[in-house]
Amino acid sequence: MSKNMKYTKKAKLLEKSHKKEEVNPVLREGPNIRKIFSDEVLSRITPSVILLDLCCGPGNFLKSLSRRIPHGFLAGIDISPEMLERARDTTPFPNVAIIKGDIARLPFSSSIFDMVTCQLGPVTMSETYRVLKHEGWFIYTSVGPRSNKELQTIFRERYTFKYYKSEDEYTWKDIILKNAHEAGFDKIDISDFLNYAYYTPEGLTGYLKAVPVVREFDSKKDQPYIQEIAYKYGTPKGIRITHQYFILRARKIV
Repeated sequence: MSKNMKYTKKAKLLEKSHKKEEVNPVLREGPNIRKIFSDEVLSRITPSVILLDLCCGPGNFLKSLSRRIPHGFLAGIDISPEMLERARDTTPFPNVAIIKGDIARLPFSSSIFDMVTCQLGPVTMSETYRVLKHEGWFIYTSVGPRSNKELQTIFRERYTFKYYKSEDEYTWKDIILKNAHEAGFDKIDISDFLNYAYYTPEGLTGYLKAVPVVREFDSKKDQPYIQEIAYKYGTPKGIRITHQYFILRARKIV
């Protein structure tokens, strides 16, 4: 399988993950990764920023940015026709452009963006580096290997959402930092956060239907697994599922 095909397959897998906003847990505990990510971006942009959002999904992040920086220019790229259509409906603004494309081969000239962002999507470090200007920032957030550890334990070989060659707790961040460094980035920093979501059995079933982390999940046939998860990880607050996120900050110096 070619690199482009791998990225396309992963992007299509992520397409449904945008729907997870519609499957709310009973309770969340821990840092608000969306606010942390937004603050990281806002602290580095200028009023005239030219920004690219990779795997932009339904365009919600670009919509929020367009209100903050009306004189900047924002571009979003996604491979999914469904997400592109939703993003264009979400961002009917003159300073926002939504473009179909593959993150493994970005359809842009080199050195044209002041900042590149990405939330929960796959990235190609070398392409991201290429399209950034000198001193441009790449701000990236995605999931760490401890995410959904309860689901990984129960579903085992059917759990499919794995990013890293090594998911060892002590080496996965080193791999991400190494990839960024080899692409050319300097001033690289990464931090990770744990938070927890509590679900009812029905809510967890809805989560697994909306977010394709378990291969061929069937809401009826897989109820014994849901019951096992509820038995092992149930609390008075609900079924506790771990989520781990990281934020990468990398700058193009040369």
